[in-house]
Amino acid sequence: MKKQKVQQVRAIVKEHHDLKSWGQDAQVKVGCCLIQLLMESAYIQPPVEQLGDGPPDIRPAFIHSLKTLTKETQTFSRRYGVIECDPLVRKGLERTARHMVIPYMPMLGPPVNWTGAKQQRDAVKRTPKKQLESVFEALNTLGNTKWRVNKRVIGVIDRIPASGGTLADLVDREDVAQKMKDEDGFFYPHNLDFRGRAYPMHPHLNHLVSHLY
Repeated sequence: MKKQKVQQVRAIVKEHHDLKSWGQDAQVKVGCCLIQLLMESAYIQPPVEQLGDGPPDIRPAFIHSLKTLTKETQTFSRRYGVIECDPLVRKGLERTARHMVIPYMPMLGPPVNWTGAKQQRDAVKRTPKKQLESVFEALNTLGNTKWRVNKRVIGVIDRIPASGGTLADLVDREDVAQKMKDEDGFFYPHNLDFRGRAYPMHPHLNHLVSHLY
């Protein structure tokens, strides 16, 4: 039943694949509405061990406030709105983030081409744009290379657990490639490390690790 539902959803998505994007304005409006709903419905209170004799301190988990920013090189100030989370929310996020593993999977559509880098901005700004074009072109070529799961090989892998267990440190049969084997193909956006080596941005199911079937 689950596989049938997934196939039906994929068919519906493919039928509407040519729909136009919402556009930036519509995305911003929807995002603002979702943020507003979150602020109106999300509340927090201290743990039981921190409660005193009075009623529990139930307060909003997120608060909208205004900040004033003045740059050293400018004579005028700029005021802008920010959404701040309660200190209890921040502590909870910091505590859970240490043990969080995000299962990023390959993309079913080609990634957006690289046009710049947000990190190491100072180094990028000092580098002539012409010099970076070849780097972006190489990453875009890697990212637009289409991959697919070899079903003949995955068939052999599937028989190994049934015949007594794993072999050669292979992952469990239910992990990774099983989720992508019925796709026509998928893509790996690539990034560079500080040495200039190109790596897929998705840690799971890629051609540089042992669990690509």
